[in-house]
Amino acid sequence: MEQSDRAYQRALREQLARNELTFAHAPIGQAIVELDGTWRQVNGALLQMLEYDEVELLAMTFQDITHPEDLDLDLGLLQQTLAGEITSYQMEKRYFTRTGRTVWALLSVALVRGLDDEPLYFISQILDITSHKKQVQALQDFTAMLAHDLRTPASVIAGFAQLLSTGPYDDEVTSIARRIERASTTIVDLLENALTTESIDSGRLTARPTALDVRDAVGTAVQAALSAAEMNEQELEVDTSGLVPAVAWVDPVHLEQVMTNLIGNARKYGGPHVRVTTQVHDRRVEILVEDDGPGVPPRFVPQLFERYSRAQEARTGSQRGSGLGLYIVRDLLTANNGTIDYEKAALGGAGFRVSLPAA
Repeated sequence: MEQSDRAYQRALREQLARNELTFAHAPIGQAIVELDGTWRQVNGALLQMLEYDEVELLAMTFQDITHPEDLDLDLGLLQQTLAGEITSYQMEKRYFTRTGRTVWALLSVALVRGLDDEPLYFISQILDITSHKKQVQALQDFTAMLAHDLRTPASVIAGFAQLLSTGPYDDEVTSIARRIERASTTIVDLLENALTTESIDSGRLTARPTALDVRDAVGTAVQAALSAAEMNEQELEVDTSGLVPAVAWVDPVHLEQVMTNLIGNARKYGGPHVRVTTQVHDRRVEILVEDDGPGVPPRFVPQLFERYSRAQEARTGSQRGSGLGLYIVRDLLTANNGTIDYEKAALGGAGFRVSLPAA
C-alpha cells in the first residue's frame, strides 16, 4: 500500500512538473488570473509581449493595462462566466505595454471552479495578433482607396456610354455603347459594394435612423431596376400594388441600398415578374420582395448571407457579381435593428422578408 502511494505521489509530481513546463514555455502568453483581475501567475511569452518584468505585472490587474474601449466588453463576458451563463469566452482586445505601445491580442478565458462549484480563478491564453491586424488594416485601406479612386472614372464612362447609346448613331455604334454602359455600370456597383464592405469591416458603419415611409426607398429601387432591365434588354415587371403606408425607423441611405440590392437581385437572378409588398405587424414594418425565378437552391440557403457567397448556378450564369450584396444587406439591416430572412416565394421563386422597427 505504501509503495502504491509513493508511486502515485511520484506520478503526481511528474504531472505537475510537466504542466509547469508547458505553462512556462508555451509560445503564446498564458496566465492564471484572480477573480478580481490580479495576475497570479504569468509565463515568459506574456511578459515579453507586454514588456513587463514578472514582479511589476503581478502587482497589477488586467484592467490596468486594457484599452478603455475594450474593457467593458471584457468585464461583461467575465461576469457572464462567473454567473454560469457561459463557461468560457474569446475576444480580440488591446493591451498597453510598459513602454506605451498598443498590442492587439486574441484572448481566450476559461473559469476554474472548485469541488463545490465555487469560482476559483481564470485561465487566460493571450495570442499576439498585432501584425495580423496591421496587415488586415493595410488591405482594407488599399481596397477603400482603390474603390474610391475608381468610382468616379467608372461613373464618367457609364455616363458617356449612355449618351452614345441614345445618340443619332448607327446600330453598331449604339450596340457597342450599350455594352460599355452595362460593363461600366457593373464596375460602379462592384466598387460601391467594396466601399460598403470596407465600412462594415472597419466598424465605421453608423446608422442615422429617422422616421421614413419605406415606399420611398422601394420606389427608388424599382426605378433603378427598371432602368437596368431596359439597359440590359431584359423583360421586367414590378408589381407594387401591395405597398401600404409603412413608416419605419431606419437610415434612409441604408434602406435604399438594401432595397436596390434586393430588387436588383430579383431582376438579375429571378424571372421577369417581381412583387414588393409591405405590412405593419407588432410594431415592426415588413417588406417582402418576391420573384418568379428558379429560387435559391436548397443546399445553398445556409450560405446565402455569407461574404463572397454565390451559388454554383449564379457563378456559371451570365450575371456578374461579387457575392457581397446579401452580406451587405444583412449588416446594413443589423445596424438598423432590422433582420432579413429567405423564404420560398408565393410566385415560385426567391422571397426575402425584411423586418424593421416601426416609427
